[in-house]
Amino acid sequence: MVKDMIPPIYVDAIIWSSLYVLLSLGLTLTYLTTKVPNFAHGMFATAGAYVTLTVRDVLNANIYHNLPLAFIIGGIIALAQYLLVLRPLMRRRTSIVGLMVATLAI
Repeated sequence: MVKDMIPPIYVDAIIWSSLYVLLSLGLTLTYLTTKVPNFAHGMFATAGAYVTLTVRDVLNANIYHNLPLAFIIGGIIALAQYLLVLRPLMRRRTSIVGLMVATLAI
């Protein structure tokens, strides 16, 4: 019984580890380019996941074909956050703490 459970546990561990690696890489790249810890980063991934699942349910499309759409939607939301929230605050010379709070509020 235990031998039957080991391979699925390893597969799940690899899948979740890959997800955490991708999210942490995105967060690191965001921090390196903007110098602002962006706490809304998880929201971008969640929005992409919701778009993927919604398109799958509505159009009965393969979930793997929707992944590029999820990346595009997440990127558009991130760009909108930067252009509409962070850039105006940076022009006003808001402190890093203020920018960090702004990303928390999103």
